[in-house]
Amino acid sequence: RAPGLPGNLALQAVVERRFSESGFTNGTLRFDTPVFVPGKTLIRLPDGLSHAVYPMHPSLVRPGNFVEPEFEASLIYIGRGQVEDLERVRGVELNGGIAVMEFDSGNRWQDLLRHGIRGFIFLPSETYAHSEATAKVYNSEVAVPRFMASDAAAVALRKQFAAARSTPATVVSEPSLWNLQDLGSPWVLVQGSDPETARDVLLITAPIDASCVVPEMAYGGDTAGNLMMLLDLLEAWRKQPPRCSVLLVAVNAHTQGYLGERLLAWHLLQNQNDITVLRDGLALEMRQASMYVDYYNKLRLEPVALAPDQLSDAVRVLRALEVQGHAAP
Repeated sequence: RAPGLPGNLALQAVVERRFSESGFTNGTLRFDTPVFVPGKTLIRLPDGLSHAVYPMHPSLVRPGNFVEPEFEASLIYIGRGQVEDLERVRGVELNGGIAVMEFDSGNRWQDLLRHGIRGFIFLPSETYAHSEATAKVYNSEVAVPRFMASDAAAVALRKQFAAARSTPATVVSEPSLWNLQDLGSPWVLVQGSDPETARDVLLITAPIDASCVVPEMAYGGDTAGNLMMLLDLLEAWRKQPPRCSVLLVAVNAHTQGYLGERLLAWHLLQNQNDITVLRDGLALEMRQASMYVDYYNKLRLEPVALAPDQLSDAVRVLRALEVQGHAAP
């Protein structure tokens, strides 16, 4: 349910449908925002089987991508990166290899970068702590490829490392990237039943999206409870409307610095006259841009071939301008 990923868009569509079927006034506040698009990455082990690994969240902005789309590399198991784990790989060439580590290894993976490690694959744990997740995302623009092994990949890798400290593998990786995408925050207005208080509007929001150190694994189970409660309130008020009016909004891009909430607040609280002036200004700029495009599209900029005598005349004019202190075009 990370913003823009298939689960997030599917849930947005479900909420839009539920709001539309309610019979109340409804709509969607739409906006464009950059979304992270994880690239598909596979590791092929010596048995010939390929397993998926999932890109981790980019640190700051730059995704951690490998340079080559396909290459051979050595996978080296370094456990939790503690002293005894490093002793077990003594004599193993680390430069150019990919370190395989347990997820609950803190930020010790960063200590291995000085050995020329080109990327990291983390193996899933039985339980997860927030501190372990944040330790895998660092506050820098250095792009280090970091991946979370799928369950199948973890089983296969543990089997390989039970017999050896390292194993050759082929890595096939598509780059992760950022893409500008259209998202929406669906809303529905439940009209109050009491004429005296119906003009008062109560605002209730719940997020559609969720965040995770591995964007493709952002299930958002905790926040889903809030969204379910929002839909339950809608069903209850279809049968018995509240005395005051209620605006229910399922905000998207909540995890992008509360972008959905900020846009909602701007639309609800901004002075309407200011909004009208802003829209008029944008409309004027769009008309001017369209006019310029139509006008300059008629121009045909083709090189002009001058005869020798015409060229000499042009040179004399330019020299005369320079003598008079004018800048030559």
